[in-house]
Amino acid sequence: MFNCRLLWYGTFRQVQKEEQAAQKAAEKKEGKIKNLLRNVCGDDTALYQDMSSTMYSSPPVSGSYSKSMEDGRLAEARIKEIAGAPDVETLMLARGHYHRAVGWALYKGTAKELEDAITKLEELSGTKYPRMREVPGKAIEKARKHYTQLAEIMKGPQLRKGPQG
Repeated sequence: MFNCRLLWYGTFRQVQKEEQAAQKAAEKKEGKIKNLLRNVCGDDTALYQDMSSTMYSSPPVSGSYSKSMEDGRLAEARIKEIAGAPDVETLMLARGHYHRAVGWALYKGTAKELEDAITKLEELSGTKYPRMREVPGKAIEKARKHYTQLAEIMKGPQLRKGPQG
C-alpha cells in the first residue's frame, strides 16, 4: 500500500513539473508574441503605432482585401442613400470593412492596396495613419516579417490541455 502511494505521488509530481514547465514555456511564448511587432518595427515608433492599431495580430483566416473593400463600398453607398445624418451602425460597419481591408493589405497586399484602404479608413474614422501612408512598402514588409516570426514562435511547445495532453 505504501509503495503504491509513493508511486502515485511520484507520477503526480512528474506530471505537475511537466505542466509547470509547459506553463512557463507558454508564458515565455506569450511575452515574445506581445513584443513581436514592436521588435519588428524597431526604432520606428510611429510605424509601430499605426500598424498596431490596424493589422491583425495573427494571419486572417477568412475574407480577402477585395471582399472587404467591396463590402465597405456597399456600406458607404447605403450611407449616401440616407438623407441627413448617416446611420451610426452603417457608418461603423463601413469603417470596420475598411479596417479589415487595411489588415488584409498588410498581410497579402500591395502598397497601392494599402494606400487605398488607408484613405477610405481615414475618411470614415477621422484617425490618421501618417507613417503607414508615408512608407506603405515598409509597413507591408514589417507586417510580413511579423507574421513569419509569429509562425516560428507558434511552432514551439504548447500548453497541455488536460490529462491526455
